[in-house]
Amino acid sequence: MIPPYLLLTPVLVGTGKIGRDALVVPGRWGGEPAPALALQWCRDGAAIPGATGPAYVPRPEDDLTRLTCRITATSPAGIVSVTTAALAVTHLAPEPRGTMLEEIFDQHSDLQTVAARPFFRGEALGFAVTGAGASVEAETGEIRIPTEVAVAESVTVTARNSGGAATQSFQVTVEEAAEEVAEAAAGEAAGIAAPAAIRRMPLTFPSEVDVPGYVPADASQQWHAIDWCLGNPDVVYGMQDSGGL
Repeated sequence: MIPPYLLLTPVLVGTGKIGRDALVVPGRWGGEPAPALALQWCRDGAAIPGATGPAYVPRPEDDLTRLTCRITATSPAGIVSVTTAALAVTHLAPEPRGTMLEEIFDQHSDLQTVAARPFFRGEALGFAVTGAGASVEAETGEIRIPTEVAVAESVTVTARNSGGAATQSFQVTVEEAAEEVAEAAAGEAAGIAAPAAIRRMPLTFPSEVDVPGYVPADASQQWHAIDWCLGNPDVVYGMQDSGGL
């Protein structure tokens, strides 16, 4: 009889990503008689209960650990064990999902929030943010935007896990408070140069369906405001509820 001996080194095959199969190629063995092979998957060197098959699917608890498989060859002539090289386990890297849209807030309208989590695919994400003085709840992705100061700035959100990172950007505009715009308009009327800003003048219009003899096509297209540029009196803006500026 000849004790078991290794002819070809066993290896693990797979990406090491959580939720994706890892396979073990147990190598080639010699001996007389031919040995029987037993498999045991290990996490950081410790046996994983029940993981004794040719494949193992890494789970969330395996994140940032090192996966190996121990192969034990047994015959009447003896027992020999070898362990594969380790496979590092991480989550799949996050990916952007959809597009974050511009957010417009009134100045001094308290702390505003924007949910970033729906705009990323991935598990175990942590969030960071830059721009417009924003902060973020690292675990939930809830972005908090201050409105004390008028700004027009891009905000970049980064979602990160053990597998990598992804980013999304969106524009944040905090518009001047109405009383500050009114002061600028008063200064212009007094001959004081005003900044090139838009002064919003809320108007009330009847609904299209209330106009006698008018057959509405899309009753949602109503004028809500007429605005003009303080820096150029020849420029006038109209605002619709769903038609935009």
